[in-house]
Amino acid sequence: MPNRLTKIIDIANRMRFSEKRLEVMANNLANLNTVGYKRDITFTKVLMDKQKVTLDRKTEYDQGDFVNTGNKLDVAINGDAFFMVTDGDQTYLTKNGKFNLTNDGYLVDSDGFKVLGRGGEITINEHVYEKEKLINISKDGEIKLGSTFVDKLRVVEVDDKEKLLKVGGSRFMLNDGDFKEADEDNFEILQGYLEESNVNPVIEMEQMITISKSFESIQKIIRNYDEILNQANTIAKVR
Repeated sequence: MPNRLTKIIDIANRMRFSEKRLEVMANNLANLNTVGYKRDITFTKVLMDKQKVTLDRKTEYDQGDFVNTGNKLDVAINGDAFFMVTDGDQTYLTKNGKFNLTNDGYLVDSDGFKVLGRGGEITINEHVYEKEKLINISKDGEIKLGSTFVDKLRVVEVDDKEKLLKVGGSRFMLNDGDFKEADEDNFEILQGYLEESNVNPVIEMEQMITISKSFESIQKIIRNYDEILNQANTIAKVR
C-alpha cells in the first residue's frame, strides 16, 4: 500500500508540474508582442532537507531582436542593461523603450511610468519640442532637443539577475544596492528601435503540445488508478 500511495503522489506531482509548465508557456505566448519581455522557463529542484522535488521558474534574459520603428522616442538597449522608470512610489527596471511625451512634458513608457534620467524624472519643455521638432538620443543615452541638452537616460546593470523580481510585462523590481550605473562601454542606445520579446512562438507551441500530450497521459493513468481503487473497495465490501 505505501508503494501504491507513493506512485499516486508522484503522478499527482507530475500533473501539477505539467499544469504549471503550461501556465508559464501560455504567459510567454501572451507576451509575445510585449516590448522587452523576457521569457520564463520552468525547472525541477530537489529539496534535500525535505527529500522532495519542486517546480521552480526563472527568467531568461537573452536579448530579443531589434525592430526599426523610425520613431525618435523609441529606444532600445544593445547590451546587458536596463532603463529605469517609476510610478512615483516604486522604481522599476525595464527593457521597454517605447517612450512617449505626456501633455505636461514627462517622458513616459507605454504603461505611463515616468522615465528616469540622471537628474530624476525626465521632462521635455513642450514649447521647445514643438518649435524644434527634433529630439536626438545618443548612443550613451544623452537626450538633446536640437543643441539643447535635456538629460541623460539612466541605464543600469545587474550582476545577479536572480535577485530581479518580475512584476508584470517587462518590468522588474530590485533593491537599490543590487544594481549599479551601467558602464558606457557595455551598452549602446539605439534610437528609433525597440527590442522585441525573446519568446520564440514555434518553440513555445512545440513544448506546449508535448506537455499537453503528457498531461493527457497522466490524466488517463489517474483515471485507471481510480477505477482500480473503486474495484478494490467494492471487492472489500462484498467480502
